[in-house]
Amino acid sequence: MDESLKTHFASAERSSQEKLLFLSEHLRTQEFLVQAFNALPDVILVLDRNRQIIFANKKAVGFLGASSPLDLIGKRPGEAIGCVHAMDKEDSSGCGTTRFCRQCGASRSILVAQGGNDSVEECSLFARGQNGEERALNFRVWSVPFRVGMEEVTVVTIRDIASEKRLDSLERTFFHDVLNCAGILKGYSENLRDGLLPQDVKSTQKILTLTQRMIDMIQMQRILVSAEHGELPLKVELLDVFSFLKELCETIAYQSWGYEQKLSLDYVCQNHQIASDKILLERVLMNLIKNAFEANEETGNGEGIVLKYEQTTAGHLFSVHNSSVIPDDVQLRIFERAFSTKGRGRGLGLYSVKLFTEQYLGGKAFFRSSREQGTTFFVQIPIRKVEVRDG
Repeated sequence: MDESLKTHFASAERSSQEKLLFLSEHLRTQEFLVQAFNALPDVILVLDRNRQIIFANKKAVGFLGASSPLDLIGKRPGEAIGCVHAMDKEDSSGCGTTRFCRQCGASRSILVAQGGNDSVEECSLFARGQNGEERALNFRVWSVPFRVGMEEVTVVTIRDIASEKRLDSLERTFFHDVLNCAGILKGYSENLRDGLLPQDVKSTQKILTLTQRMIDMIQMQRILVSAEHGELPLKVELLDVFSFLKELCETIAYQSWGYEQKLSLDYVCQNHQIASDKILLERVLMNLIKNAFEANEETGNGEGIVLKYEQTTAGHLFSVHNSSVIPDDVQLRIFERAFSTKGRGRGLGLYSVKLFTEQYLGGKAFFRSSREQGTTFFVQIPIRKVEVRDG
């Protein structure tokens, strides 16, 4: 093995182009097998012992945007799909060799099959297109050991399950949360009607809070669906940063998510303005703050949450800090669609942060987590020209 090849997980060794073409041509002589693979509606890839493609069916060629099957020969699955981690060659040697691949369902499934057993796993990743845009993908991956002549290969079947994940999220989280909120609202209304609650400002405020929470849930779901389809219109306006953050904190206090923790604002700049979409930026920061509250609740950490703003040479930097620590294996999957430590149907909060920030607000979402410093999520928004003229 070439010692210059770097890996954090699976073998980085590559097959020669001569060997790959030989296996590919040999497989194509199995006409019945090729016809069967091409008749299937799912993506079918056949991989050699180094996890490189030697065959792709018609569905795979179209799905992966290749002009012909030959364009895919020698690539690994993540490289063919455009996985952002597989394309990063600085500290690894492509698909299967990065530290993120340890948590990749596709990589695990393929390795199990190479060990002689059938395997099925789910895979969630971000793929980068030719124009540099990123999109979230969810797959179910089946891997089966197979033999072509004297060669042991792996047959990999990939199915897009993004729609399944959206439906799962609706059924398990959105509908549940809305119905739960509606049930509480109904109870308060009935008690108010029957005279079991005083008809005062406090009771009315509680009903208004629950009503607003339901509206926010529905609006958030609508915005997320539009964003994923690339149909979300931006409404950029000039915002006073301090006023925006103060209003955001008041909104969170008003909505009362039920967390017994304090949210404090650390604002060190004066008279700064930002040109951005107010609703989207608000959603991004609210999701980060809610995530921080939930993290502290899970770990039993009673320390509060800090929302901070500062302007740097790179632009506007918002951050949300809590003192909890994200486990290493979880850190590798942060921002993935439908990934959550809270169970099925969850995992859209941080995903939407990345989606809104990077695909619509033109910024960058990232985080740092350690036992010494706790966890801080950052949202960096570039300075627009209108701010330079009007600020």
